[in-house]
Amino acid sequence: METEWIGWLPGKVNIHVWRVLQDRIATMINVRKRRVGLQSEDCPLCLSATESTNHIFALCLTTKVVCALLAVWVDWWPKNVSLTQDIWSAICSAVGDKCRKQVRKVIVAAFFWTIWSQRNYKVFKGSIVKEKVILGEIQFLAFDWIRCRSKFGKLLIWEGWVCNPVEAAFSCNSLASR
Repeated sequence: METEWIGWLPGKVNIHVWRVLQDRIATMINVRKRRVGLQSEDCPLCLSATESTNHIFALCLTTKVVCALLAVWVDWWPKNVSLTQDIWSAICSAVGDKCRKQVRKVIVAAFFWTIWSQRNYKVFKGSIVKEKVILGEIQFLAFDWIRCRSKFGKLLIWEGWVCNPVEAAFSCNSLASR
Protein backbone atom coordinates (compact mmCIF):
# COMPACT_ATOMS: atom_id res chain seq x y z
CA MET A 1 0.00 0.00 0.00
CA GLU A 2 1.27 3.43 -0.97
CA THR A 3 1.82 6.04 1.70
CA GLU A 4 3.27 9.50 1.63
CA TRP A 5 5.48 11.47 3.97
CA ILE A 6 3.22 13.76 5.99
CA GLY A 7 5.08 16.85 7.14
CA TRP A 8 2.73 17.43 10.06
CA LEU A 9 3.82 14.13 11.64
CA PRO A 10 7.09 13.38 13.43
CA GLY A 11 9.39 11.19 11.35
CA LYS A 12 9.03 8.18 13.63
CA VAL A 13 5.23 8.35 13.26
CA ASN A 14 5.47 8.48 9.45
CA ILE A 15 7.66 5.39 9.59
CA HIS A 16 5.26 3.71 12.02
CA VAL A 17 2.31 4.35 9.68
CA TRP A 18 4.27 2.85 6.78
CA ARG A 19 5.22 -0.18 8.88
CA VAL A 20 1.61 -0.70 10.01
CA LEU A 21 0.32 -0.54 6.44
CA GLN A 22 3.06 -2.92 5.22
CA ASP A 23 2.43 -5.36 8.12
CA ARG A 24 5.98 -4.81 9.36
CA ILE A 25 5.33 -4.29 13.06
CA ALA A 26 6.23 -6.78 15.76
CA THR A 27 2.85 -8.44 16.25
CA MET A 28 2.84 -11.92 17.75
CA ILE A 29 2.32 -13.50 14.31
CA ASN A 30 5.20 -11.53 12.77
CA VAL A 31 7.50 -12.33 15.67
CA ARG A 32 6.64 -16.03 15.38
CA LYS A 33 7.55 -15.93 11.65
CA ARG A 34 11.05 -14.99 12.78
CA ARG A 35 11.14 -18.10 14.97
CA VAL A 36 11.09 -16.26 18.28
CA GLY A 37 9.58 -18.37 21.03
CA LEU A 38 6.49 -16.85 22.63
CA GLN A 39 4.47 -17.91 25.62
CA SER A 40 1.27 -16.68 24.04
CA GLU A 41 0.17 -15.34 20.68
CA ASP A 42 -3.03 -13.82 22.04
CA CYS A 43 -3.74 -10.14 21.56
CA PRO A 44 -2.55 -8.41 24.74
CA LEU A 45 -5.42 -5.91 24.60
CA CYS A 46 -8.39 -8.27 24.39
CA LEU A 47 -6.88 -11.75 24.95
CA SER A 48 -9.51 -13.17 22.58
CA ALA A 49 -7.64 -13.83 19.33
CA THR A 50 -4.20 -14.24 17.82
CA GLU A 51 -2.52 -10.88 17.46
CA SER A 52 -1.96 -9.73 13.89
CA THR A 53 -1.76 -6.26 12.39
CA ASN A 54 -5.36 -6.50 11.18
CA HIS A 55 -6.50 -7.76 14.55
CA ILE A 56 -4.79 -5.08 16.64
CA PHE A 57 -5.93 -2.12 14.48
CA ALA A 58 -9.30 -3.29 13.11
CA LEU A 59 -10.71 -6.36 14.87
CA CYS A 60 -9.63 -6.18 18.53
CA LEU A 61 -12.49 -5.56 20.94
CA THR A 62 -10.62 -2.69 22.62
CA THR A 63 -9.87 -1.12 19.26
CA LYS A 64 -13.50 -1.44 18.18
CA VAL A 65 -14.61 0.53 21.24
CA VAL A 66 -12.00 3.20 20.48
CA CYS A 67 -13.18 3.30 16.84
CA ALA A 68 -16.79 3.72 17.98
CA LEU A 69 -15.69 6.66 20.13
CA LEU A 70 -13.74 8.10 17.20
CA ALA A 71 -16.84 7.77 14.98
CA VAL A 72 -18.76 9.87 17.51
CA TRP A 73 -15.99 12.50 17.49
CA VAL A 74 -15.55 12.62 13.69
CA ASP A 75 -18.32 11.62 11.32
CA TRP A 76 -15.92 10.36 8.64
CA TRP A 77 -14.28 7.57 10.66
CA PRO A 78 -14.50 4.27 8.70
CA LYS A 79 -16.96 1.80 10.19
CA ASN A 80 -16.91 -2.01 10.16
CA VAL A 81 -13.46 -2.44 8.66
CA SER A 82 -11.64 -5.74 8.94
CA LEU A 83 -8.33 -4.73 7.36
CA THR A 84 -5.95 -2.07 8.61
CA GLN A 85 -5.40 -0.89 5.04
CA ASP A 86 -9.14 -0.22 4.70
CA ILE A 87 -8.88 2.51 7.33
CA TRP A 88 -6.11 4.28 5.40
CA SER A 89 -7.77 3.70 2.01
CA ALA A 90 -11.05 5.20 3.23
CA ILE A 91 -9.23 8.35 4.31
CA CYS A 92 -7.14 8.63 1.13
CA SER A 93 -10.14 8.16 -1.15
CA ALA A 94 -12.38 10.62 0.72
CA VAL A 95 -13.32 13.77 -1.13
CA GLY A 96 -12.06 17.09 0.08
CA ASP A 97 -9.22 19.53 -0.23
CA LYS A 98 -5.61 18.79 0.73
CA CYS A 99 -5.85 20.37 4.19
CA ARG A 100 -8.88 18.32 5.22
CA LYS A 101 -7.28 15.10 3.93
CA GLN A 102 -4.06 15.86 5.80
CA VAL A 103 -5.94 16.41 9.05
CA ARG A 104 -7.73 13.08 8.60
CA LYS A 105 -4.42 11.32 7.91
CA VAL A 106 -2.89 12.85 11.03
CA ILE A 107 -5.82 11.59 13.13
CA VAL A 108 -5.47 8.08 11.65
CA ALA A 109 -1.72 8.20 12.30
CA ALA A 110 -2.43 9.21 15.91
CA PHE A 111 -4.85 6.27 16.13
CA PHE A 112 -2.20 3.81 14.84
CA TRP A 113 0.44 5.29 17.15
CA THR A 114 -1.74 5.31 20.26
CA ILE A 115 -3.18 1.81 19.81
CA TRP A 116 0.32 0.41 19.29
CA SER A 117 1.64 2.37 22.30
CA GLN A 118 -1.17 1.02 24.48
CA ARG A 119 -0.50 -2.48 23.20
CA ASN A 120 3.18 -2.12 24.12
CA TYR A 121 2.31 -0.63 27.49
CA LYS A 122 0.14 -3.67 28.20
CA VAL A 123 2.87 -6.11 27.05
CA PHE A 124 5.73 -4.48 28.93
CA LYS A 125 4.03 -2.82 31.92
CA GLY A 126 1.01 -5.06 32.38
CA SER A 127 -1.84 -2.56 32.28
CA ILE A 128 -3.95 -0.56 29.86
CA VAL A 129 -5.97 2.60 30.20
CA LYS A 130 -9.67 2.96 29.47
CA GLU A 131 -10.88 3.46 25.91
CA LYS A 132 -12.00 7.05 26.61
CA VAL A 133 -8.49 7.87 27.78
CA ILE A 134 -7.11 6.33 24.57
CA LEU A 135 -9.47 8.57 22.57
CA GLY A 136 -8.23 11.59 24.53
CA GLU A 137 -4.64 10.64 23.74
CA ILE A 138 -5.46 10.34 20.02
CA GLN A 139 -7.17 13.75 20.08
CA PHE A 140 -4.28 15.38 21.91
CA LEU A 141 -1.50 13.85 19.80
CA ALA A 142 -3.14 14.82 16.51
CA PHE A 143 -3.85 18.33 17.83
CA ASP A 144 -0.29 18.73 19.11
CA TRP A 145 1.35 17.45 15.92
CA ILE A 146 -0.68 19.82 13.75
CA ARG A 147 -0.28 22.72 16.18
CA CYS A 148 3.50 22.31 16.32
CA ARG A 149 4.21 21.31 12.72
CA SER A 150 1.78 23.14 10.42
CA LYS A 151 2.07 26.71 9.20
CA PHE A 152 -1.27 27.61 10.80
CA GLY A 153 -0.80 25.66 14.02
CA LYS A 154 -0.58 28.69 16.29
CA LEU A 155 -4.15 29.58 15.29
CA LEU A 156 -5.58 26.16 16.19
CA ILE A 157 -7.72 26.19 19.34
CA TRP A 158 -8.40 23.09 21.45
CA GLU A 159 -12.10 23.82 21.95
CA GLY A 160 -12.68 23.99 18.18
CA TRP A 161 -10.55 20.90 17.67
CA VAL A 162 -12.54 18.67 19.99
CA CYS A 163 -15.83 19.80 18.40
CA ASN A 164 -14.80 19.35 14.74
CA PRO A 165 -11.09 18.83 14.09
CA VAL A 166 -11.17 18.91 10.30
CA GLU A 167 -13.13 22.15 10.09
CA ALA A 168 -11.15 23.76 12.93
CA ALA A 169 -7.89 23.08 11.08
CA PHE A 170 -9.36 24.10 7.72
CA SER A 171 -10.54 27.44 9.18
CA CYS A 172 -7.10 28.10 10.64
CA ASN A 173 -5.43 27.17 7.34
CA SER A 174 -7.74 29.56 5.49
CA LEU A 175 -6.87 32.37 7.90
CA ALA A 176 -3.14 31.69 7.61
CA SER A 177 -3.32 31.66 3.80
CA ARG A 178 -4.72 35.20 3.59
